[in-house]
Amino acid sequence: MNTLIAFIASTLFNFSVAHAEDSFEITTILNEQSILLESTDPISPLLHVNSLLVIKSQETRKVLGYAHATRVDLEKKTVEATVHTHSAAALIRIHDRAEFIDLTQSKMSGVEMNKGRQDLIVRGDKNISSKYKPQVYIGAIAGQTAGTLEDKEWLLGPSLMAYGMNERWQLATLPYLDILGEVNTQIKYKIAEREDYRVSISIQSAQNFSLHKPVGSGSIYWDTYSNSKFSTYHQLQFSSGGSNLNANKVSADLSITNSYITDSWNRFIFGPNLNFERRSVGGLLAYHWVWDQLTASISAYSGDFTNIRLGDDGYLFLLDFWYRF
Repeated sequence: MNTLIAFIASTLFNFSVAHAEDSFEITTILNEQSILLESTDPISPLLHVNSLLVIKSQETRKVLGYAHATRVDLEKKTVEATVHTHSAAALIRIHDRAEFIDLTQSKMSGVEMNKGRQDLIVRGDKNISSKYKPQVYIGAIAGQTAGTLEDKEWLLGPSLMAYGMNERWQLATLPYLDILGEVNTQIKYKIAEREDYRVSISIQSAQNFSLHKPVGSGSIYWDTYSNSKFSTYHQLQFSSGGSNLNANKVSADLSITNSYITDSWNRFIFGPNLNFERRSVGGLLAYHWVWDQLTASISAYSGDFTNIRLGDDGYLFLLDFWYRF
């Protein structure tokens, strides 16, 4: 019995070590997005198609980007992978290294992930830590980005409840408006996404029971990524009907929100807001603390910089939070 226990323990230990030490060399650049990796050691059976690989520079060991395995050959010790994101300041070359990495929890990501960078954001995987996911929501004041939740992913908070029907379609509601008597539903569709931009559109409808008027709005979102630390979120929104937040019949708003990723993967959020109907200029300043599933936010907002008072048209201060899983 002791021999059997020792054998099982040894097997599990060796298995975990092999998994932890899976390391490959890039031997062939197959095309603009695909690479061939080879290992001198046996490949752990835990590494499979869609496993996440982090690519590192052969000289500095700096993280260059991510790839997902598309074919694993245990016998030949080779892996084909598709590169999904990489540093804008470096090229991926033959003899660079690739390693299996677990981003489901930020504490498991290793020292190489200690400094947040826009070009290390991972798309297409709902199971990873929120630290490394693209932002789809930036708070009750700034609203949403052009991003959508992953397939069957949830975002739950007092200011937004959303569900990813797939990687392009997202269904959402604003709970605080529901409580105020404006039952609402929003559907968003991601039109396009590339390495340096993404574009989405949304339609929101609501019934305002206090004003007995329907409320409708449509939004166009487009996001751009200027460098490894900054991204910019644009939203152009058209609204019609009486609303708890907007009593005018027709209005248009343009918001331009910048997001700066700190080394700890938290975010600074700031930018102007232009209301064409009221001819006012305001803005937002916020800070987000991001954990594996929880994001907490503190915000200061002005609907009109010249209106020195508290309220929708003046200055607001807000605490917010949401879970993403």
